[in-house]
Amino acid sequence: MLVVSHAADLAPNPHGFSVAMGMFDGVHLGHQQLISHAVREAAATGTTSVVITFEPHPQFIVQPDRVPLRIQTPKHRLRTLQDLGVDAVLVHPFTPEFARVSGEDYLRKLAADAAPLRSLCVGLGFHFGHKRSGDTGLMEELGRELGFSVTVIPPVTLDGEPVSSSRVRQRLRAGDFDGVESLLGRPYCLESVVVHGDQLGRRIGFPTANLQVEGLELPPHGVYAVQVGWRGKQLPGVLNLGRRPTLNQPEPTLRLEVHLLDFDENLYGETLSIRWVKKLRDEQRFPDLASLKAQIQQDVTDAREALGINPAS
Repeated sequence: MLVVSHAADLAPNPHGFSVAMGMFDGVHLGHQQLISHAVREAAATGTTSVVITFEPHPQFIVQPDRVPLRIQTPKHRLRTLQDLGVDAVLVHPFTPEFARVSGEDYLRKLAADAAPLRSLCVGLGFHFGHKRSGDTGLMEELGRELGFSVTVIPPVTLDGEPVSSSRVRQRLRAGDFDGVESLLGRPYCLESVVVHGDQLGRRIGFPTANLQVEGLELPPHGVYAVQVGWRGKQLPGVLNLGRRPTLNQPEPTLRLEVHLLDFDENLYGETLSIRWVKKLRDEQRFPDLASLKAQIQQDVTDAREALGINPAS
């Protein structure tokens, strides 16, 4: 799958381009409807299927005090799009200058750079361009002039309500992993990069991989049995998400740490994919590190049971 930041960098195709446009955070069932439409049309017409999205989230520039937490990292979103069979993804750098481009100017330039633009697919109520000046009416008007068709996909509903990224975030915050899975159409997982921590886990006998989670929507704090994807392998683990109250830090920071069972390799800089299996307990404060260590040992035992694996020999 080709990934570019400018439409002019798309690989030329004399048959043209079939485009789905949106933010696509989480790539939930509604997003998949749009993207599948573009992929099917491309397969039928010989065009290139292209997903257009933006980075960072437009709210980061337009309303920085209202930026939503993300369901996926940008790299994870790209991998999910690739799994849907997309030929190319155009990730527009959303800068202050880009935010000032009108909807009409944007569409005209897109049609010129991704020529011939054959079709454009968006969700109902989609707006774009400076001060939301672009809408489906403008798309259809310019489509008639410039020669591309416009398809507006209505929301996918589940349990009588539209599937949306906001709804996914709500279910995730509540720890409703089954609900999140039903909205995404696949098991929920968090994918991120291992960063350096303070080595406390290693000092007390339970080394952990610390994942970068800033800006991500997360489940409730606590300890979980998890499955961890790494280089095509599935590894069992016990995960702690929280602010580690036992350490009495003056400014506690949120940490996501996973201890991989029966595993001792250097993972710094590696990408891990976390799938939550079962919550073992809530986050809690212990009187000292010895008590914390004893509880972690129990957490490991409980995680082995939850994951259906035998105790370490």
